[in-house]
Formats: sequence, structure tokens, C-alpha cells
Amino acid sequence: MATPITRSPPSALPAAPRPRRIAASSNPPLRVRAQLAREGFPSKGPEDDWTVKGTRDIFLISADTQHGVNREVKTRLDAFLKQYGDQGRQDPDHIKFLTYTTRYNQCFRVTLDALDNVYERAEVDAARETSNAAANRQALRTLEHFDREWAMNYRVHPRIKDDKDVTQADFARYNVVLFGDPGSNSWIARVAAKLPLHWTRETIAVAGNSAPSAEHLPVLAYPNPLSPAHYVVLLFDQSWQLPKIK
Repeated sequence: MATPITRSPPSALPAAPRPRRIAASSNPPLRVRAQLAREGFPSKGPEDDWTVKGTRDIFLISADTQHGVNREVKTRLDAFLKQYGDQGRQDPDHIKFLTYTTRYNQCFRVTLDALDNVYERAEVDAARETSNAAANRQALRTLEHFDREWAMNYRVHPRIKDDKDVTQADFARYNVVLFGDPGSNSWIARVAAKLPLHWTRETIAVAGNSAPSAEHLPVLAYPNPLSPAHYVVLLFDQSWQLPKIK
């Protein structure tokens, strides 16, 4: 037998609940903050604007906007994203990553070629070799010479940046001169493997010839592997002279 379906009259429907402030114990941002503290990442700052020591994250809460974002928070978010977006992906000195298969075998400059046992946990912990102190001092002296010569001849100083401030956009727009060695300049470390040389802390090898890295530095101009329409230059020879302006 069919069962009739009845509806309550409109007057019998329960009233919509009034908006209320969520208690602190059920506030998701506060729960996240407490969990981070338990895991060793204490935070600082007011409830709606805090940071976590040891990370680059910021945590902002846009008050009374439901699923939207107010203008102040949006401005700060845009500035934060632009700051790190303009820098591009940075190749860190210390890399730790976890994989179970060689299908996912790469993290920045580190590549895992083989595993003893596939689908078993494999942890990779790699640190960049430190700079060769003598070679790096020579590179810095050459940079000073380069800056002085450029300013003397062209009446303006060249644009100079620390490697951490250089972005992928710089390579897409300019020919870039790099100073340092793979241990002191992260961009040299990034492009060196794609240049016609083999550069380690101990030796530099070019065209079958090798020499100690502590006593030699390469001088090279080559199509930029990161932007083939431009050149990347390793310029360490203080004997060169810029063409004079007459």
C-alpha cells in the first residue's frame, strides 16, 4: 500500500538559526595554530595576523567576509605572492625529500637514478658543497674590477644582484654575468651541468683537460640553458678591458 507523504505547513518550519560567533575551541585557524605549536612551530602575532618561526608562511583571517577577502588582506596577500613569485623557484642549499619509486625521483638539482627496492621508503638528504674560499675571493675581486671598469667606460654602474635576488625573469630578459662558484652562487650551480665543463669543489674539467678549482676559474660565454635567446657569462679574468667610449 502506498504511504502518503505529508509536509508541515510553512508556519511549522523551524526558524533559521541566528548567526553566532564560533567558539575558540572550534575555530579552525586556532586549531591549526595549536597543532603547529605541538609540532615545534610556535607562532606569533594576533589571532587574525600571525607568522610561524622557521617558515615563510603568513596566516591572515579576513574578518566578517564569509568566503570573501577584504581589501586589506587581499593587498597583503598580493604583495606576499608577488615577492616570492618574482624570485621563482629557489634551489636550496639543503634538500631533503622522500620517494618510493624512481618515477618521482627529482627535487631541484638532486636526481635519484636507482633504488635497491622499489616501493620501499627512500629518503634523500643532500647538501650543497660549500664554496671554495680562495676561488670565491678571486671571483669577488673580479666583480669589483668589472663594476669599476663598467662605470668608468659607460658612466653608469651595471645592475648587480645577490644570487638569491635574481629571478627567472632576469634570464628571460637579459644576458647575465655570473660571479662565484657552484658553492657560492646558486645560479652557477643550476646551469653548470648544462655548460661544456665539469665543475666540482676539487677540479674544473673542460674539453678533457682538468685543473684544481682552488687555483683556477673558468672564463666562458655560452647560450643560456635557461633562456637560449640570451647568453650566460662566467667572467673571472681580470686581464680583459671593456671597449672605450670615444
